[in-house]
Amino acid sequence: MNRWLAAIITGTILAILSWITYPVFFAPKNEKLYSATYRIRVKEDTSRKSRVAGNPVAATINILSKRLAAATYKHEITAVTNSGEGGTLFDARISNMDDSSRCKELLTRRGLIQFREMYLLPDISPAIAVADSILQAENGVVPETKSTNTTNTDNITPEVKALLDSMNFSEQQELKRSSGIVSILQLEGYAAEIGTIKIRDTARLGELFRRKEVINSMPFDAQYCFGKTFSDANSGTEPGNRLLGFYFIRTRGREKAVIENEDIASATDVYENGRPAVSMEFTTAGSYAWGNLTEINIGKPIAMLFDNSLLTAPAPQQRLDGPSSIITGDFTVSETQELAILIGGAALPADVTILSAETRKQEAPQGKKLLISLLAFVIGAVAGFFIVNSLKST
Repeated sequence: MNRWLAAIITGTILAILSWITYPVFFAPKNEKLYSATYRIRVKEDTSRKSRVAGNPVAATINILSKRLAAATYKHEITAVTNSGEGGTLFDARISNMDDSSRCKELLTRRGLIQFREMYLLPDISPAIAVADSILQAENGVVPETKSTNTTNTDNITPEVKALLDSMNFSEQQELKRSSGIVSILQLEGYAAEIGTIKIRDTARLGELFRRKEVINSMPFDAQYCFGKTFSDANSGTEPGNRLLGFYFIRTRGREKAVIENEDIASATDVYENGRPAVSMEFTTAGSYAWGNLTEINIGKPIAMLFDNSLLTAPAPQQRLDGPSSIITGDFTVSETQELAILIGGAALPADVTILSAETRKQEAPQGKKLLISLLAFVIGAVAGFFIVNSLKST
């Protein structure tokens, strides 16, 4: 066989094989990468105006761009000519995504971290009692009244009468228990929790604690929230049966918390005792505020809230003057990576909504693929030429 023909054939075969196998051997990461185009609407939120200087829409786009860059996503955000009703439309073209759901979270989550003091069950018990009475009344349980019927009681011994009274009391208590607040809110739990509740019952509980009678029975600056539960109760398998913790934070009449995003210099996903966690480095002002907050709450839980949902509630045993703090919990690696990006940046001053999304699997870079195939052709051609040449010599 002609040595030049053998070189061309061998080089061509290697080039074809490298072109076909490139995604498997040369670019395995591209198998899991996606690109997407999101149409998003950015709408000013009047409740957040005090949190940003200048144009909140422009500030929001800038924050989103920094989030995407921190996640190592290639991106481009451009304004759409025709603005949406009640907001401004943008197209966000993003590539190198390994998780589209994570990308959506980065685009839409407000990302507000807050450290606040907490109210415990004894502080909220009067409101619990009022909510209990309201729920019983809604479920048709009438208030307990003393019976005026004294027939056949003259000949009953005091011991028997006491037994009957206790039995009646137990029946009434059981009726109240099955119809009152404990039918949806379990009051046993971790010290920071008022109780635990199934997701399906949160709307009903929230409605109860927005009633004027209940609000008037609790501290003026108490505000309820849900979040991770610290109790050992099982959550069940159905999504609606998953348990959440029910908490009350203390606002001291201020919307702004003692520590927020601007008090955190950086956040990093780490491992704490072998489990994913988030480590936060405070600014100088944030470190001072953290020291003061822990000093006045020694032995009491402090709420770490993320977008008004409780992440964790550590109870410091002494004043903590260190420049850092760690958020631990039942997190996945992906969740801590996302939290670190959101907490380490600014909270969105405007509301972001995804109107449409077009996601597609990301193709391997054609330029690099072609270069590898060309290199395989050259190597194959040279190898084929020298092999045939060597065979002819022998």
